[in-house]
Amino acid sequence: VPYFTHHMITVVNNCLQYVELGQQMKQLYWVPNVSGDAAIKFENLLSHYQQLRNEAAAILLEESFLDLEPQFNDLLTPKWLNSPIPVETICVTLDDYFQDYNHLRTKNFEYIITEAQNLIAKRYIAAMLQRKISLKTYDECLTCTSKVMTEADKLKNFFIKIAPKVGNFDSPFEIIKRLAEVLRCEDAEILSLDLHSLVEKYPDMTEDHLVRLLSLRGDIPRSEAKEKVSYILEAQRNRRTSQTVTNSIFKHIVLQDSFLSWKP
Repeated sequence: VPYFTHHMITVVNNCLQYVELGQQMKQLYWVPNVSGDAAIKFENLLSHYQQLRNEAAAILLEESFLDLEPQFNDLLTPKWLNSPIPVETICVTLDDYFQDYNHLRTKNFEYIITEAQNLIAKRYIAAMLQRKISLKTYDECLTCTSKVMTEADKLKNFFIKIAPKVGNFDSPFEIIKRLAEVLRCEDAEILSLDLHSLVEKYPDMTEDHLVRLLSLRGDIPRSEAKEKVSYILEAQRNRRTSQTVTNSIFKHIVLQDSFLSWKP
């Protein structure tokens, strides 16, 4: 579609402008004690424009991520292990798209960058959990996790360069590094502590997520991984109070086939 990106940028900007104009009108002209029905309709109107902004931004990002599908598919594969190309291509391609995104209003640009970070982190973590590579020795595990941590830093620094305020705040790429730390841990007791810490930090990690992560290590049989994870999750449930579980990036990482149902 000719000028697709430019049209979508205009839609995203216009939606935010409608929301801001509506909020300004409310401050200037809203009558105190107005009927509840009118107030609800007005808030619904602003909410719809906000939702439309988010959906248009998602479509805008989808365009760039479709171009990167081959690179995401190559992550955490034997081919990836000896090549810097997938992550380098992701950075170069997004840098090109982000030049156009500079026409977004500041709030929209920061929203898009935040969403892009989260999408890349989700795809990278999903690749780690999809068992596309087998690390049979500790040396292989160390080589893989060193590369993972280097690439997590590369992606984080890329976004810091693009949008310092967003890239420096609660970067999702730090999660990737924490997963790599679990994989490279040699001591069994420290590994258990690392897993406890991981589940405490990200309580929406599932048993499937954790077993898949441990399955990357060649020194832990599947039965032992399941047993270790079950124990850790049970201990975490017993420690947890009735407070609501805070959702993290793992809430949105749903893998099609469950590792728990895999045959040995």
